[in-house]
Amino acid sequence: MKIKLILGLLSLMLLACGTLEQLQNLNRQPDVSATGAVIINQSGHLAAEAWQKTDTLPGYRLEIRHRHETAGREQIITTIFDAAGNVHARRLLADGTELEYFQVDGHVYQFQAQYQGWVDTGRDIPTQAGELVSPAELLRMLIQIGTAPTQTGHELLHDRPATRYKLSYVTAEMARLFDQPAGDLPLDVRGTLWLDDKTGALVKSEIFLYQRGLEAPTQRFNLDVSQLGRVDPITPPEPIIDPQAVIAATATAQAWTVVETMLTYQGQPVTFELIPLEAHQIPDSSPRQTGVAIKLRRIPGIVFAAPEPFLAQLRGQLRLSVPNQNLVVTSSGYELQHSSRPEQTIDLIYFFNANLEDFAHTELVISGQGNPQYAPVPVVTGAAD
Repeated sequence: MKIKLILGLLSLMLLACGTLEQLQNLNRQPDVSATGAVIINQSGHLAAEAWQKTDTLPGYRLEIRHRHETAGREQIITTIFDAAGNVHARRLLADGTELEYFQVDGHVYQFQAQYQGWVDTGRDIPTQAGELVSPAELLRMLIQIGTAPTQTGHELLHDRPATRYKLSYVTAEMARLFDQPAGDLPLDVRGTLWLDDKTGALVKSEIFLYQRGLEAPTQRFNLDVSQLGRVDPITPPEPIIDPQAVIAATATAQAWTVVETMLTYQGQPVTFELIPLEAHQIPDSSPRQTGVAIKLRRIPGIVFAAPEPFLAQLRGQLRLSVPNQNLVVTSSGYELQHSSRPEQTIDLIYFFNANLEDFAHTELVISGQGNPQYAPVPVVTGAAD
């Protein structure tokens, strides 16, 4: 499980080199040197084992950073492991969204904002959309593509002695795989590993991806391990919400429902939270109109730079469903109420041509990536403010 967390962001680099099938074909080339069979220090530690040995350390803090220089984006994963294998992870995505979870005694807890508490979601570790290849598989390929690491020095990392190794890659073999001359390969991968002298575990790495014609790296992948053996036991977060209570409250619209939503806006994926607060009748409207008050949270800066096109695009993906009338209504417009860039929130009302008196139960339907999402909306009687 830890290997997946350690190398999840490296998948972006390898996928840039080709498809999974192409990488597997490269892995089967008989003349590609494999560092996995090469001893790289006097203690007999293997390069292939260095990544796996990090998984056995007695509690540590791990930070992975992926910096895309040309796009100006950075993603950060900070993960704390205790000696029992429990985990507390935070993942800051390039669009400003933060994902956080705990895994304690085999149970995964994620925070549910509408209930102000943590919900036991089972045993599945949250993953980011787009991770189609397992990080462990990508790691194996990365090691076998590289040549034997070259020892380049010793230094102290977090007060522990470590040995530094330079990595290089068989670009000629990568070019041959894609039927290109070696000089035409558009990618150049360079890296450095630091291995803990006592355990042989990987405790630091810097891997750079260059594109032909550019002197500076276009992507940087940094890994840093610290607090070895000094992490306190991780316990379940508080408060933990009973999942059955969550289901019951949502079904009766007694609690707000936070919907994790993603739109492709100006060519970029934008992830945010959508909360339908209430539905109310618009006074003196003809035809009869219902307004649905909505709060948007965790809105990234790209939206605040041009909010109106974003809100109009979102309107096209909203429907109001009245199940007892077998009725689904598209939004007829919206009104921006308030926005706060520091708080990353937008409050607004979306309008629907529907009569509130017909509502025994209503739901907001959000269409987008994948299946539509349904969120119950509390119905408020009386005139809206």
